[in-house]
Amino acid sequence: YQGGTLEILGPKEVCEKWGIENVSQVIDILGLMGDAVDNIPGIAGVGEKIAAKLLKEFGTLENVLANADNIKGALGEKVRNGKEMAIVSKKLATIIIDVPVAFHEGDYGLQEWNKEALIEVFTELEFKAVAKRILGEDISLATDERRPTIEKPQLDLFGNPEPEREPSKASWSGTAVEEPTFFSADKNIANTAHDYQLLETKEAIAAMIEAFAAESEICFDTETTNIDANLAELVGLSFSITPGTGFYIPCPQNREQTKEILTQLEILFENENKTWIGHNLKYDLLVLKWYGVELRGKLFDTMLAHYVIEPDGKRSMDLLSAKYLAYQPIPITELIGKKGKGQGTMRDVEIERAKEYAVEDAD
Repeated sequence: YQGGTLEILGPKEVCEKWGIENVSQVIDILGLMGDAVDNIPGIAGVGEKIAAKLLKEFGTLENVLANADNIKGALGEKVRNGKEMAIVSKKLATIIIDVPVAFHEGDYGLQEWNKEALIEVFTELEFKAVAKRILGEDISLATDERRPTIEKPQLDLFGNPEPEREPSKASWSGTAVEEPTFFSADKNIANTAHDYQLLETKEAIAAMIEAFAAESEICFDTETTNIDANLAELVGLSFSITPGTGFYIPCPQNREQTKEILTQLEILFENENKTWIGHNLKYDLLVLKWYGVELRGKLFDTMLAHYVIEPDGKRSMDLLSAKYLAYQPIPITELIGKKGKGQGTMRDVEIERAKEYAVEDAD
């Protein structure tokens, strides 16, 4: 609906919009070009026009991939490198329409309200205004009789009374005093003893796995090329089990070689007796999922833990480190530069510096 007019898209309009010949090719073009809104990665470097051109020549995504060796130049290389992502992307774009759903229209008709049950729910939840609007009558709450003139205390997300806060010293002037977002942190990697090891051989990784065999808790972090976990490539993995120590395993750009490293680590990742500790673990789990890896043990996320004790405010790992440990981690901008067109990725960072940065996070 645009500008007061209704726009109707049928098969003809959809085909014209995407530059395809049949609406069945929508999932093919999305598999090739991706869709950022729905977290469909597609093939890196392939846009809408190139995807439409490939489908015009080969018909389906599967035929495009089957003829990848016949596509010349950089485009052919992109298609060959993005084969796995393309297959997954088409699957993500495909709506499953043959699910066994039993639909009985009568089950969804509005029936007579269970007034007694509604009163009970509204009373328990103290929904006086909603009860008045829906039922047309006032409900009596226990708090009305117990504290008729006392304001009900504010509760937190978990139903507990929030502690009373003293008014801000500057509140009288209308200007609130903000909670500080920076804390004094006199410790950093330069003045703190540490032993961070780089593991670049199967033998070195095997030794780390053996050292972790009896450990129940492992701190863990990933280094990648993108803040979007659906588009990121693994650059490295860092692990730590004791303060001031840790290990960094660099992951090559070659996806198959990285998968070999992850296969060697499966004995750890699949151990249900391990507890994996990280910050914003959802990101790391999603990155690993694209490589076919799943952590089967328990999880402890410091970002979520901080939310539980302090729902308001910022909770980046660097900020929490300064606040609770008086330790200032290496800023990412020292490695890849500030945000903007000139910013690099962790893939560009010299491996020794990447190792220090990555293991420090796990530590």
